[in-house]
Amino acid sequence: MSVDQSDPVGMRTRGEDGNGEGGASETLAERLARELLERHDAGLPEQVLRQTAVRVVDTIGVALAGFAVPPGRAAAAVATSAVVPGSREGATIWGDGSKASAADAAFANSVAAHALDYDDSSADTVTHTGAVAVPVGLALGQERGASAREVLTAIACGYQVADFVERIAHHEFQPNGFQSAAVAGLFGGVAVAGCLEGASQAELADAFGIATSMAGGLMEFLIVGGDTKPIQVGWAAHGAIVATRLARLGMRGPRTAFEGRYGLYNSYVNKQLSDDAVRDEPLWDRYAVLRTSTKPYPTCLGIHAAVNAWTEIAAELRGEGADLLTDVEELHCVVPDFTARLVLDPLSAKRRPQTAHEARFSLPYCLARVALDGCLNLASFADEKLRDPNARAFMDQVTYSLLDGTVSRTVVRASCGTFGTRERSMGRRTGEPYEWTTEAQLRAKFLDAGRAARGEAELEELFDVASGLYDTDDLAPLFRLLGRESSAPGAP
Repeated sequence: MSVDQSDPVGMRTRGEDGNGEGGASETLAERLARELLERHDAGLPEQVLRQTAVRVVDTIGVALAGFAVPPGRAAAAVATSAVVPGSREGATIWGDGSKASAADAAFANSVAAHALDYDDSSADTVTHTGAVAVPVGLALGQERGASAREVLTAIACGYQVADFVERIAHHEFQPNGFQSAAVAGLFGGVAVAGCLEGASQAELADAFGIATSMAGGLMEFLIVGGDTKPIQVGWAAHGAIVATRLARLGMRGPRTAFEGRYGLYNSYVNKQLSDDAVRDEPLWDRYAVLRTSTKPYPTCLGIHAAVNAWTEIAAELRGEGADLLTDVEELHCVVPDFTARLVLDPLSAKRRPQTAHEARFSLPYCLARVALDGCLNLASFADEKLRDPNARAFMDQVTYSLLDGTVSRTVVRASCGTFGTRERSMGRRTGEPYEWTTEAQLRAKFLDAGRAARGEAELEELFDVASGLYDTDDLAPLFRLLGRESSAPGAP
């Protein structure tokens, strides 16, 4: 076997050791590898690549904000701790322009991207794929000198695989205590890495198998707090690169690691996959990146529908002269069980969040900030806002009940004494593509989020360059801007 000496890891070229054929004897890992690489090599529609560029812009923006909070700062420090001072090799950590290995840079950038729960989310699976796929794609793209189109194509493939892995689980990772972005997102990251590293079908199947030993992300932070949520996503990005490189160096993974007796689905969601499920669940029946949204609020997605409904009611009541703090006697939310478990249960704790992270998973808190401020944004989670006694008084008026059946909507009902009762119903739009953010909305979010790490002029330039990725093959200008040291006052 000949080895390309320009390849720093000594990897095989795509196609070696892969049989290139499907069939009933294929395991799920083998089928995923085959179908993914076949479509990747054939190319993806231009619309998909355009929207993938939007995902890149959004992820960079929220990561710049994430580096200003403790998990982002800590992850960057860990990533650079093993780097020789002054070294310019590897990939860029976006917060301060320092360099680390591709795996370590992806870890730091991924943690920051997910630190504020402001990163994108799938309409179908509620998986935060961008916080894994984009850092992996840009880190490897920079290290390997890939073109913008190669990186966008690989990232789009990552969204596809993460969506597929979550769909096969019937969205049951989180109800069983595992964060889906740390499980499904890991395999999306492997897909990105496999495409950019030139993995063969056999190597990619092994990488999927190896990665099942790295999947995790327990959601106990929802009960007792802690900073582990973004760390789990960052570890998925790191693990995706490590698993892929181990496979390329000849390490074998269990090919039945998804559907086997002790495989991912049996172990994590107590689900036995039938042969039909392994063979017939389509990978490419829809493009996952086209069904992914830019978050308007830096909170758990389960909060958004209620916030939208309450924002409309609150504006209406204010227009009639109501004082929301004193006139709202009860704000009752009727929500799906899944939403309640994330943002309303236990209600006593959700009414008294102690940290910004807890507040992002507290529907009572977010509704209180809309009542008091008229909006919900990054500033809503400042320390002084968390200690606001008016917010605590309003949170005590928030109650909830569960929707009957499996209807995916949220109802908000405000009882306001002399102003009467107002009600709005908002669908979660599960299974439907989200409305895409306009360029003006994306720019406004990017500039607001990035102020923690960059000056205004730098942010404008960075946004323009990142937004133009679809129209260029050269990633060097983007990495040059990301590699600048921060000019923002007080930035880490």
